[in-house]
Amino acid sequence: MTTTTPTWTEEVTDLATGKVRQLRGGTGDPLVVLHQDIGNPGWLDFHERLAQRFTVRAPDLPGYSPLGTEQAELPAWARHPRDLAIIMLQWLDKLRIDRATLVGLGFGGWIAAEMATMDQRRFGHLVLVGAMGLQPKEGEILDQMMVSHHDYVKRGFRDEAAYERQYAGEPAPEHTTAWDFNREMTARIAWKPYLFSQTLPIRLPQTAGNYWVIVVTDAANNVVELLEDNNVGVSLTPVQVAPAYSAVVSTDLEAAPANTPVPLTGRASRGGGQPATFSLVDIHIRVRGTTRTIAALTDVAGNFATTWQPLQGEAGYYEIAAGHPGEATPVAQDSFHLLGLKAQPERPSVRLSEGSSVGGSVQIENLSDVPLTGLAVELVSKPPNVII
Repeated sequence: MTTTTPTWTEEVTDLATGKVRQLRGGTGDPLVVLHQDIGNPGWLDFHERLAQRFTVRAPDLPGYSPLGTEQAELPAWARHPRDLAIIMLQWLDKLRIDRATLVGLGFGGWIAAEMATMDQRRFGHLVLVGAMGLQPKEGEILDQMMVSHHDYVKRGFRDEAAYERQYAGEPAPEHTTAWDFNREMTARIAWKPYLFSQTLPIRLPQTAGNYWVIVVTDAANNVVELLEDNNVGVSLTPVQVAPAYSAVVSTDLEAAPANTPVPLTGRASRGGGQPATFSLVDIHIRVRGTTRTIAALTDVAGNFATTWQPLQGEAGYYEIAAGHPGEATPVAQDSFHLLGLKAQPERPSVRLSEGSSVGGSVQIENLSDVPLTGLAVELVSKPPNVII
């Protein structure tokens, strides 16, 4: 009997919207593979070959059950594949992946395309294999609700022999159960219009700001011209992209010792004061020129609440602001102080012999911007035969 050592690991990332499980293997530049609507099939030879050149990450799309597992938790607020794309971008943010190759298979190709339209600069390469998301100019999209799970999955293979190699005849019951769960998730977010997006072909960027339209002709210089400096045109006025909603955040904490958890509450609203329900909000926490960003999810009334845990021993004057994920630098909306001090050396000690004396000093460093007054020094556990 022989055994093989797995070349991949399973990891789970906590987000404000829930947990994202991923399979990770290989070394090299980051490459993300988004699975089809039947669910994550596990680590295949396809992933193994990619892992020879890349660090491959194969996450479970939110709401989709991996094959052979129980039903995944359904994100009740998600009503469009674009919502899943937002979560996956937040997942990349949490992993601090700023640049990656993105591969989308079938339904995963739709999610990948949505992600690329939101954050073009993050992805060096975009590979879509049999991607959904666009309405075909001819024919109709197969209605998977009208065929069996077995037939639907089988039609996704160009070569029937490849299907037989993958599933070796009839699929196992745990596979068909997972396919049933995942079909429910697909119906929740892609039913109307059925399996295509009316806005995907033309999508404004997610990041707010001014954008100019640039039109280039003969970009490859295939046409011989007397003048080459008139092949580029730039719009006279920019396209102004505003955030879809705004947000505010505050805290009841004014000043507290270092290591104190900071409660944060706020609200997100759309035009006219309507609540931005079940929407992601970025909370920016600034101190000494450094900004950290955490995410929160609003409820049905547009309100959100979360708690931020500072790093061990950090202190200072903090400013907080909340906004749409596409709003890079919202203005400060509230502030608080964390107070702390640090002794150098932290645990002073001396050695002395009978009848001798010794001196020393301890430097106290203020970790915050607030002056510390009224400090007192107390000697603890002094030996009885030592005079200070």
